[in-house]
Amino acid sequence: MTIVQTFNFTKELFDLKIFYQNIYSTTDILSFQLDVSKSIKLLSNLSKIIRNKRNVFSNYIPSDLLKNIFSFLPNRFSFSSLSICKNWYRILSHFLKIVFFSKLPTDYYMKDYILTNEYVNRITNNGKHIFVCGNNNKKCYDNNLNLISTIDGYCRLISVNDKYLLHSDHSFSDYTTYFELYSLSEQRTIKKWHDNRRYISDFSIYGKYICIVDRKKFYIYDFDGQLLKEWKLNVNKNFMKSNLYIAISNDEIFLSVSDRDYVQVFSLDGKPLRKLKIENDSPDEKYFTGSITICNNIICISAYRSNKIFVFECSGAFLFRINCHLKINYVTLMSKRLYVTCYYDKTIIIYDLLYNEDKKLVKKISNKRK
Repeated sequence: MTIVQTFNFTKELFDLKIFYQNIYSTTDILSFQLDVSKSIKLLSNLSKIIRNKRNVFSNYIPSDLLKNIFSFLPNRFSFSSLSICKNWYRILSHFLKIVFFSKLPTDYYMKDYILTNEYVNRITNNGKHIFVCGNNNKKCYDNNLNLISTIDGYCRLISVNDKYLLHSDHSFSDYTTYFELYSLSEQRTIKKWHDNRRYISDFSIYGKYICIVDRKKFYIYDFDGQLLKEWKLNVNKNFMKSNLYIAISNDEIFLSVSDRDYVQVFSLDGKPLRKLKIENDSPDEKYFTGSITICNNIICISAYRSNKIFVFECSGAFLFRINCHLKINYVTLMSKRLYVTCYYDKTIIIYDLLYNEDKKLVKKISNKRK
């Protein structure tokens, strides 16, 4: 398709042809000058239209789409495209650095899913197994979601390490949160306590400590329930308006609040360090942060009550976005595999995060299936 056909310049080219005919045939100097002026003006307008249309494409093409296109191109075309415009350079320079010079995932692949016999809520892992909250139990799965064991009892919040499973429930009648510490090796509850001072939004086991967040403060306890440290949060005071989620890695706390479009990173002393902001690809999109999970310096942030997951390197570099076919509730990342539960659904979805060598393998498998 020619440029004239692509941009529908038929009328302009017809007018230009008339001007040229007049220039060629006229014997009047004034008429000659006028037609030359008109032709120059028309050509200038055509050039301006082409330039603007090219810039519209360059500036507003979604970054995820651009990265996806270039992931299939030979290397020489990917690098030569850096000179197209400043916007492409900004997007592709970071993308190509990740693809060719780092050991970070660049894409994803929906590996599998299972349909459980009950609605699933919270999901977490301890590096070996996946733990899922059901209606009245906690289920333990292997990395392929084969059921290993079931722990009876309802819970609202859950966190786990290689030794313990900590779970809690909140009573709205007396505004008390009840905690139970379950030993995975002994397969029994070894400790219980309660806290009637606050509504617990989320908690996480980190090393020898239990880190808890409510609407006002962040708290660090030991496993005996002794408060070691606390600091104030600057978040929405009305807990009915937003949800809070935390994840901890390398002595850094990642706090997600569902009425904000970024994750705030703190030190264990409460010092703000940086923000991981969700970038919307168009003015019509507005996502807020939901559940978060961290593994191997990769953080996955689900968009609150949406079907999007944003994948970052923990320093703040955005990698790519995952589009799920269902509305996401909670996520957990174990090694290279991301597990997702969905709102009011019995499905658990598995995504594999793909590195360069993984992408080649997936392409081979896809070709064999065709």
